[in-house]
Amino acid sequence: MNLIIDGNNLAYRIYYKFPNLTAFGKNTSIIYGTIREILKLKNQYKPKTITVCYDSKKSLRKRYCKTYKKTRKKEPGFLTVYEQINILHKHILFELSINTFKKDNYEADDLIAFLCQQLEQQKEKIIVISSDNDFYQLLSKYTQIYNWKSIYNQESFMKQYAFKSSYYPIYKALVGDRSDNIQGIRGIGPKKAKELMQQSNYDVHNIGKIIEKQEEFFEALGLILLPFYKLKKPKLRPLQNFRPDIEKVSKVFSRYNIRSISEREFCS
Repeated sequence: MNLIIDGNNLAYRIYYKFPNLTAFGKNTSIIYGTIREILKLKNQYKPKTITVCYDSKKSLRKRYCKTYKKTRKKEPGFLTVYEQINILHKHILFELSINTFKKDNYEADDLIAFLCQQLEQQKEKIIVISSDNDFYQLLSKYTQIYNWKSIYNQESFMKQYAFKSSYYPIYKALVGDRSDNIQGIRGIGPKKAKELMQQSNYDVHNIGKIIEKQEEFFEALGLILLPFYKLKKPKLRPLQNFRPDIEKVSKVFSRYNIRSISEREFCS
């Protein structure tokens, strides 16, 4: 089993969950919370590899669609969140035997999609960890999604939505998504979207012929599909197995004053 974590999704989950924690006068709540959550996931799933992917500051999607994610508000502490993400990515995770990826123009979603493709070719089982529904489109016989509450697989998705997970981008392009500032098609809600999808035999070109705002639909679809169609396959180093070294872990825990997490439990 391979765990792939949406690092930004986890960071903001921690931002709202934990009070401000400090070590040597600096905020370390994201650092502490990330390590704490990874320990819980490690104990739960006993993974072969653990990988955390992060968004880059630049997104190719924003270059092609100026309104993409434009309505997202920057939280008061967003600066310290990004500072801690950079510390985790550059100085901590790899020392803890955790793979980490962050590349210019790539969002974490895209890197995760590429990693899933790579691991599925090797017939490896994967759990993607994120509350972002966009990942539903990656569900397969090898890939499941854990949204911090429950596990989704192809069968559970089908039971909830009544269509295959691979068609989720079509559904989302029709109904929209406020969090990403994707407007959807006016007058089309979840019920109408499912009817249109069935009526068109789940063919995007047939849907485009039925609805009025074809351009908006295809633009939204392009933004939702993983990986983003304008991105080239990145060069990603081979994944290291999760085999933390207690001396390296001790140094990291000491450096960031992490006392409530057992080094031996993390390495066991």
